[in-house]
Amino acid sequence: MSMLRHLLVIIVCICLSKMSFAVGGVSRACFISELRDLKIAKEALLFFKYLGMPDRFYELRNKSKNEQARHAIFESITTDYGSVRYYLFAESRVYKKFIHPTYRTTEFRKYKNYISDGWRNRNVDPEVFKDSRLSIFKHNRELITSVRAGNPDFVEAVDYRWDEMHDMFVVGVHAYYDPETKLTNFLNGSSATDCNLSNWGIQER
Repeated sequence: MSMLRHLLVIIVCICLSKMSFAVGGVSRACFISELRDLKIAKEALLFFKYLGMPDRFYELRNKSKNEQARHAIFESITTDYGSVRYYLFAESRVYKKFIHPTYRTTEFRKYKNYISDGWRNRNVDPEVFKDSRLSIFKHNRELITSVRAGNPDFVEAVDYRWDEMHDMFVVGVHAYYDPETKLTNFLNGSSATDCNLSNWGIQER
């Protein structure tokens, strides 16, 4: 085997190894009004409807921007792409910003906390992408497993106290269990203050 061919084989093996066990995490603090501003509210709500969001929230696509600004999706997702191997875990900690009444500093107050439904390892074939309207959310990875920490209905109404700003902050905790090594590993945490549209997680419902 020539030196060049040998190097090519090594590179291919490294790439396949990385593709086989690509575990990561993402969080989202996504107000429907933000989706409206980006002109993808209808497609995004249809996407979540396919994943299990109740029909009543799908109707938000036709509501006013003020009403959409009162509804959001807070979630953290741990995902494994490629040759699925691990059991996954996710936790989503949702915070509100508020102004301290004495010091006038911006502080954080925990709003809600979500934890994924146990540790899971499941291949997901996203039937959702058979709808051509959702092609903008399609990844180039076909074999996906994930766990999601968030409201089971995906969308929830948000109310504010007098001192709270209309800004939300989500912190995600992500981990995976390797059944071969019997070890639990924590990934780098994730955070979000917006819809984080560069990442869309999939979870079977």
